[in-house]
Amino acid sequence: MSGRPRRAAQWWPLPSGCTVCRAEGRAVARHAHRSHVATVAVAGAREILFGSASVTLAPGAVLLIPAGMGHATAAGGLAVSLSMPRACLPGLTQAEIVADSALAEAVAALASAPVSFARLDAVVAALRRRTVGGMVPTGFRLPPTAERMQAQVRDACRRIGEGVPLADAAVESGFYDQSQMTRQFLRVLGMTPGDYRSGWPAARRVEPGPDRR
Repeated sequence: MSGRPRRAAQWWPLPSGCTVCRAEGRAVARHAHRSHVATVAVAGAREILFGSASVTLAPGAVLLIPAGMGHATAAGGLAVSLSMPRACLPGLTQAEIVADSALAEAVAALASAPVSFARLDAVVAALRRRTVGGMVPTGFRLPPTAERMQAQVRDACRRIGEGVPLADAAVESGFYDQSQMTRQFLRVLGMTPGDYRSGWPAARRVEPGPDRR
């Protein structure tokens, strides 16, 4: 499988609007994705930062990050990430770790060989079983304050995407005013609501999959 280098990473489009990324070593600044992401550490540990909270992802586990959740990645390790449309995991609302070495290997393998619909569907179905009415993932959770902030920002993103004016989106999402919403967007996503509305500037895009165009 061939890919194009992008910031020490390679990207490949997969069936059903999914994208796989193989990233080596470098730190990644705070960002968010418009799709759900399943990340596995292939070699070495990978530290993911969620504001004041962080999780160290070791080989044999899958970190699920819901769409719109701001995060950054510290330098080190080799990771493979699968980006999926939100409809693939409709019940995913919080970052979760699934300790399942077979599932982690299946996600990692998506970056090393041609992928058929059946193979990709099997991986997505396995992820869905672990997050929607299935087995309970291990206990990583953001602090309550951070969860509320992330939820407000995600709600504002949805409203902005629907064309709601920024000032109205701020109030309807529970912010005091547009200025507070802007501060939280910068803190969680590393961009302003205006940046988000205009389609996310290219310099801040980290996931050039089909659902980002």
